[in-house]
Amino acid sequence: MSSSEGRTFFGEGVAYSGGSVPRPAGLGLAVGAQDPVLGVPAMDRLRRIVRGAPAPLVLADAGHFVQEHGDVVARAALASFGRAAGD
Repeated sequence: MSSSEGRTFFGEGVAYSGGSVPRPAGLGLAVGAQDPVLGVPAMDRLRRIVRGAPAPLVLADAGHFVQEHGDVVARAALASFGRAAGD
């Protein structure tokens, strides 16, 4: 898939193989504000391509490896799906 095909897929919800693929509710980005390459500006540009994407979860102390802050990301993801962390 080329980058322009990817923009079409995420922007219009059209699958690369020709069918349509629904995007799950609550889809979002977790961004490490300290990441010098894929930080807030780059991820904001990506978010604008993905039609209907919510504002990113910005982790002020995280760099590129946001999975090191997985507890925060997981709680935010559960909340976005309307579930409590203990459910």
